[in-house]
Amino acid sequence: MGTNTQESRLLWLGFCVFLSGILLLVELARATGTVIRQAREAQGLSQLELAVRCDLDPNTVSRLERGLRPPSLFTFLALAKALGIPAAKLMADLEVLQPEVSVSVAQDGYRD
Repeated sequence: MGTNTQESRLLWLGFCVFLSGILLLVELARATGTVIRQAREAQGLSQLELAVRCDLDPNTVSRLERGLRPPSLFTFLALAKALGIPAAKLMADLEVLQPEVSVSVAQDGYRD
């Protein structure tokens, strides 16, 4: 019986870790979308103009800005280039906006 309890605890722990990862991705997607939207609006660009500049569908830009999905690295770099902003600057803005996300990622060892 002790083994079943131990297995149940391990399953629960695994589920909690999985859920924490999902929540972290959701927060990261939201923060990234906010940074992209702020940079786009600061330059007076519409979502369509930004989409054309980086060869994305306008609906994709909208979903990214609303935090419905995180951008791939390729898309993030394309957005930064289209906005004329170094990707490192966008990342720094992201860290200012969501320091707890950055700290969580750093503590989990996924970041230098």
